[in-house]
Amino acid sequence: MAHTVLALIVLLNVFCEEINGNLSFASYFHDHMVLQRGPKRAIIWGYADTIGAYVTARKNGTEVGTGLVKLGGGGRGTWKIKLPAETNPGPFTITITSRDQSASLSDVMFGDVWICSGQSNMQYSLNAVYTAAQELASAEDFHDIRTLFVELKEANTEQDDFIAIKTNWARPKRGVIDLFSAVCWLYAKYLYPHLKHPIGLIESNWGGTPIEAWSSPDAMAKCTNHPRPAASWPTSPSVLWNAMIHPLLKMTIYGAIWYQGESNSDANAANYACQFPAMITDWRQKFHNASDGETDSMFPFGFVQVFRH
Repeated sequence: MAHTVLALIVLLNVFCEEINGNLSFASYFHDHMVLQRGPKRAIIWGYADTIGAYVTARKNGTEVGTGLVKLGGGGRGTWKIKLPAETNPGPFTITITSRDQSASLSDVMFGDVWICSGQSNMQYSLNAVYTAAQELASAEDFHDIRTLFVELKEANTEQDDFIAIKTNWARPKRGVIDLFSAVCWLYAKYLYPHLKHPIGLIESNWGGTPIEAWSSPDAMAKCTNHPRPAASWPTSPSVLWNAMIHPLLKMTIYGAIWYQGESNSDANAANYACQFPAMITDWRQKFHNASDGETDSMFPFGFVQVFRH
């Protein structure tokens, strides 16, 4: 009898753990974010404990998709849902439900999503430019340009999600936009009057870093590389690709801008002519594949070129 009661208690605990399993979005889905607008289809994803359960997504209360919880990296259950193409900028509330669990995002806009990466010139903050006072004073007028700031982290293996976020998705406001990338922000500010739809900016850069750190092993294999020795910033091949780019692959994006090259301009400058195109091609292919074809396989990749005389 005692063994029967104990078995029932164990089964009840397992059942309760399953129905009360954590349901959540991945780390970079927040209120105020921008998802890629139509004709592309945005992808949302996250975690749930119950393998085999279904997650349902609703946009302003209307069901727009379902996803199956599968076993993902690290033994966690993950789900992914491709939303219908949306050209209405919003705002929307996106809610996910599974069994008795739910989570939601509010003030979600649909526009163009850009990644801003590279080294210190991309990392240079808006509050340090000559016209900082003017730019900061006018930033809040561009309330449909939203920003996400990825924390500086490195990893020896490819990460499915970010190790840390420095600043969640936010509208431009003092205390947030001050430390955001000046190049990234001013780029979007220039585009906005021409596009007239929301723009999402993801800052993922690190000063003083070489291209090797941002390149996947596949991209590195395309060229003859001579890895640099360790220094006071991450220089090992792929460590920033692993931690600061790879987690974004499932997200539908419009394009990327890049400001880097100085850290490769001396000893291995000649090899950069191979490494840079290889990295661009690799990013395009991997974003396209991981987003189920929604991110364009030839997405725009703008860059600043460093010339040596």
